[in-house]
Amino acid sequence: MWLWLFSLFLQLIGLLVLLVALLLVYRFKLRPTPPTVLLKKDWEKDVVYLCQFPLCPSVRSISPFALKLETWLKLTGIKYENIHSMKFSSKGQIPYIELNGEQIPDSNIIIQKLKEKFQVDPDKDIPAADLAMGHAATVMVENHTAHIGFHYRYGHHMENFLKTLKLAEYYPSGKAIKNWGEYSRP
Repeated sequence: MWLWLFSLFLQLIGLLVLLVALLLVYRFKLRPTPPTVLLKKDWEKDVVYLCQFPLCPSVRSISPFALKLETWLKLTGIKYENIHSMKFSSKGQIPYIELNGEQIPDSNIIIQKLKEKFQVDPDKDIPAADLAMGHAATVMVENHTAHIGFHYRYGHHMENFLKTLKLAEYYPSGKAIKNWGEYSRP
C-alpha cells in the first residue's frame, strides 16, 4: 500500500514538473506576439518616422544610436520626422523607425533597409578596405565600448548624469527620472 502511494506521489510530481515546463515553453517561446502599435497613426507613404528619446536641454539625444541614425538620415536626404517618445520598440530598443506602417528596430538594420528601399548608399565611392576598417570600428564601438560607457554612466554616475543634463526638469515624468539616480547608488 505504501509503495503504491509513493509511486502515485512520484507520478504526480513528474506530471507537475512536466506541466510547469510546458507552461514556460508556451510563455516564452510559443506565445503569439502582440500586434505592434504605431506611434504615428496617420503616416505618409515613404516618410521615415524616427522614434527616439525626447530632447533635453544639454544634448540632442541621450542615445548615441539615435544620433547615428538621425545623422545618417540627414546625410542621405531621406524625408523623416522625429517622434519623441519613451516607448521602446517591439525588440525593446530605442531608436526605431516606423515606415509605411511597419516598425523597424535596431539602427544597423534600419540603415540597411533604408539603403535598399530608397536606393541610397553614401558609402558607394569608398574603397572596400576602408569599408572593412569602418565596419570593424563600428562593431567595436557599438558592441563593446558603448556598453562600458553605459555601465559607467548609468551604473556608477547616474546622479551626476541626471544633474548635468537636467533631465528631471525637462522630461514629463521628472519625479520618476529623479528616482533613477536613487537606484544607482552602491
